[in-house]
Amino acid sequence: PRLDDRWFQTTQAVYRAERMADACDRALARGDRKILDVIETLDAVVVDDATIRDRTTERTFTNVNTRDELDEAAAFLGEYL
Repeated sequence: PRLDDRWFQTTQAVYRAERMADACDRALARGDRKILDVIETLDAVVVDDATIRDRTTERTFTNVNTRDELDEAAAFLGEYL
């Protein structure tokens, strides 16, 4: 997915495991270290902002990297459980 032409959400994606692994191996052999370098070599379909917003909100891409962010996410989800 890609929101507002800003950034790709590469961890919110579906990949064919073998093709992705092969593409990663080739990229590393070339010295490419960015995931977008790998994705550009695949037959990728990018889900656009309008499609995402039709089905969910930007909140689905919330980062949870710290204890505070985890607590905030848990509190938010608790409202729906």
